[in-house]
Amino acid sequence: MMTRKKLMFWAVLTLGASSLVGLSLVGCEETSPTDCASGDQRVCMCEGDRTGLQLCGIGGSWGDCLCDGVDAGVDAATGADGGLPTDAGGDAGGPDGGVTNPCLSSGASHLLISEVATQPGEAEFLEIWNPGTSPVDLSDIHVSDSAVYHLISTGAAWSPGGAVPGTDFLVRFPPGTTLAAGAYLVISAGTDFYGSYASCPDFAIGDDASLCQGSAVPKMVAPTNGSLGTEEGSMLSNSREMLMLFCWDGSATTVVDVDYVTWGDSYDDLSRVDKNGVAGYAPDTPIANQSYAPSIVLANGDQSIGRCNDTETGETTTGGNGSTGHDETSEQMATTFTAQGSASPGAVNLCD
Repeated sequence: MMTRKKLMFWAVLTLGASSLVGLSLVGCEETSPTDCASGDQRVCMCEGDRTGLQLCGIGGSWGDCLCDGVDAGVDAATGADGGLPTDAGGDAGGPDGGVTNPCLSSGASHLLISEVATQPGEAEFLEIWNPGTSPVDLSDIHVSDSAVYHLISTGAAWSPGGAVPGTDFLVRFPPGTTLAAGAYLVISAGTDFYGSYASCPDFAIGDDASLCQGSAVPKMVAPTNGSLGTEEGSMLSNSREMLMLFCWDGSATTVVDVDYVTWGDSYDDLSRVDKNGVAGYAPDTPIANQSYAPSIVLANGDQSIGRCNDTETGETTTGGNGSTGHDETSEQMATTFTAQGSASPGAVNLCD
């Protein structure tokens, strides 16, 4: 059975939030008593746990559940063989428009990790950018610095390995979080973000309370099989590290990659993504062949690495594990990321 969250995602994606009355799940081709206003629309269930649309007709009665673009008979309220107001099948991943994994049709497909700073340690941060023209719902978006991030969909307990326990994290955004078109969002991984940037981050990771100018900084959410980390100020390695922005709806058997960055010319199995041979996934770019962003230069104080545009140079656009089929591990990060002489969290990168 599809969850309420999945249905809401499909409804908002296909119709727009303002087009719907409350979600009400009804059986395929089932009608209900007079309780609606003509023109109202609601989600209903079709065979195979897929979703359709039910319209309120003249007289205030819900009509038949429209499945596969047309109803299976004649709409009880209008007497017409009705079609969906918009064709959901084109972007919803199923023959009748039912979403089996909303991450595959999410507007999050072009969210980008746009800047990372590891020094000074108390001001570590990562920045996410929405270069698109529409806001993006971040409710199912996760971020991790561990190559085993994909195991969350298997139910496996969080066990990232690594030499220093507590320095790895896997977190998600609080439900209902959105990122406006063209906007940036900053996640602090340190203990004194304000001291370096005279501004407050949008969210924080780490298990300690985070304050900025006397106010609490909202925390990212640690899933059951994830972690906020415990070593604030040492979460992001200077010399070799990775970050994966990914989508998981909480029930799919696989996760969907959204954006990836790895930096440093040295690496190990934990500092670069490698899902090759893992059931359900297409091959990633072999870790030895992955392009890497520059290392953070420690002597430069608040230097960061950042994107200068939204072009993911060299990225393979088919056959990958991304939401639109991209191989996020194939991007030429040595080209798309540059060293920033001074970090600019929450703003356009300086690219000097």
